[in-house]
This record gives sequence, C-alpha cells and structure tokens, in this order.
Amino acid sequence: MFKLNKKKQREILPQIPEEPMLVKPKPHLVLVKDNPIEEYEKLADELEYHPAGLVEAKIFRYLKQNNISVFNNKEVYNYLVKKAKEEGHHKYWIWRPLREKDHYPKGRGWSGRFDWHGSYWEHRSEYRVYDKLVPANILRQVKDMEDAIPHDIKFFVSDYASINPDPFIMVTNVDIKRIIFNAWDEPDFGM
Repeated sequence: MFKLNKKKQREILPQIPEEPMLVKPKPHLVLVKDNPIEEYEKLADELEYHPAGLVEAKIFRYLKQNNISVFNNKEVYNYLVKKAKEEGHHKYWIWRPLREKDHYPKGRGWSGRFDWHGSYWEHRSEYRVYDKLVPANILRQVKDMEDAIPHDIKFFVSDYASINPDPFIMVTNVDIKRIIFNAWDEPDFGM
C-alpha cells in the first residue's frame, strides 16, 4: 500500500466543514437619518393619525436617542434555531407576548421562516403571555418606550421549551418591523 502525505490528502479528499461554534448575537447601535419630522409628527398627533411608518420611525429614533442597540434579526433567528435544536429534535422557538395587551387581534400573527421557528399566532395556547421573570432594566425600557411612543406598540419575548432559554425581547406591531432591542441570560440575570 502507498501512503499519501498530508498535503496530498487535503488536495484529494473532500473537505468536511467544521460545525461552526454557537455564538450569541451582539447588538448594534441604531443608525437613523436625522429627519426634521417634528412638525409632521405634531400634525399627525393632532389628527390622531399614526401610520406604521411613522410609529416605526419614532421607535428607531427613541432607540437611538437612548443609546439602545438592536440585534440583527437573521442572526438572532439562526442562533435560537441552533439553541432549540440543542435541546432536542422537535424543539422550536417562538415569540410570546410580554403582557396580555401585547397579543395581536384575533387571527393575526406571523409564520417563522421554516417550521415553527420564530412564529407567533394569537389563537394557539403555546403563544400565551410570557411567564418567566424579566430583568427590571428591560421592564424599565419597555415602560419608557411606551411613554415616549404612546401608540399601539407591542412587546414579545423569544421562548422555547428549555429550562434556560436566554430570551430576546422585541417591539413591533402590524406593519412594523420586528425590532429586537435587548436580551438576557436565564436564569441568572442579576436580580
């Protein structure tokens, strides 16, 4: 028998890619163009006109003014899919409303990209209100954001069948992007 040296083996044999390490996504600062929309906002408020685009712009402006970073949705999605698969073959992650008032109206929701990952449907029991503790600093962000943007914005927390799911929180509503603005480690988040 003949033996190939290491260099020849690498050239001839197919390369098997290594499984990438699971790395939790990092948030990024919000980059928003400075638009002089105060007069438009004032007029819209007087008319009680709150289109999704204006509410979304207010959310991004609030995040920027308060130095709150946002996460890349695709990175979060991929991270949570891998975390769920580590827990078991039939595990998936979903978005659950933070509070009862965060439920969408009857029959509304969204599908995940594949299977059930990243989905929310108002009418299904697994999408009940989030039932774990949320760090006080994140609850403060929710309260402050609602005070600054008194329109119908909703908050959701990622969850899946895991003891320690390392949740992410997002703000959204119908026709508004899903904006992930914080995360924490379960169960030891410093209470």
